[in-house]
Amino acid sequence: MFSKPKHLKQLCAMVEQNIQSVSKLGQFCASLIITYENGHMNFASVFRIGSNFWCTARHNTLPEDLTESPVKTLHLLLSEDIPGVGDSNDPDYSGKLVECDILVPDNRFHGVYDLDDVDPRSGLDRADKSDFVFLLSESDNLTGALLPYSDELKSMDQVGVLGYNLPVVESILERMFGDEHVRLSTIVNLFNRFNKKSLSPGNILDGVSDRIFPHSCSTLHGASGSPVVSLSQVGFFCGIHIGGWSKSQVENNNYNMACSVNHPAFVLEYVKNVLPLLDDKERSQIAPYLKKHEDLINHYKLA
Repeated sequence: MFSKPKHLKQLCAMVEQNIQSVSKLGQFCASLIITYENGHMNFASVFRIGSNFWCTARHNTLPEDLTESPVKTLHLLLSEDIPGVGDSNDPDYSGKLVECDILVPDNRFHGVYDLDDVDPRSGLDRADKSDFVFLLSESDNLTGALLPYSDELKSMDQVGVLGYNLPVVESILERMFGDEHVRLSTIVNLFNRFNKKSLSPGNILDGVSDRIFPHSCSTLHGASGSPVVSLSQVGFFCGIHIGGWSKSQVENNNYNMACSVNHPAFVLEYVKNVLPLLDDKERSQIAPYLKKHEDLINHYKLA
């Protein structure tokens, strides 16, 4: 979805300013291909958090309508600019497909999940829930990962959504934004390419909690599951982009929403599954994050 459009010159300056960040962070992101039992397909974004571990929005792994066909397979499309994927002389080469499975949440953490309420049809209600999931891929021979941001999240912190977009449907833009849809379409065509990594810079907005936070980064369909990365600490992510709402859906300005790395369920799943696989340098880098949540970690005897 979209945040309030900025002047084109501002967008150009912000994109230029963050090219270096994209080059460093892009290696951790991939396109997620969802295939349903009925043969239909969908696309979303996913990012690497540890050895063979990836993270995306949980609603990406569910049918849009829960009465429709269930998910059959999930694949990561690793682009050739990711170190370790390898180059190809084929001009049509688009990357390497890697199959992955959903990591089933730990039943012990059910109290912090509210899993029964995570419904992809529930709109704004979904923002209060644990809309994230970990995926376990086949061996991919990749190294490195995005790490959870440990500082307190504050309004006006500079962040960016780094992910993949689906094609823009003009009729949807017109219905949502009226006369502004032409200008929005121009910006989209300039800065967002179908199924190509793109960085959308913005800020964290008022309304931060330990579970969710709103942000002003402009996003399109397909960006769900993208990391909301810190632009002040390259290599760290603040949350998982889970959706957005326009003025036609909420009373205030357009905004987007992310599931926070401080969400109790995220902390617990991360410490249980990902932490043991991190190297010494990565463990040292997230020591403040673990210290911040040590009471929760100790309560579930994960220390």
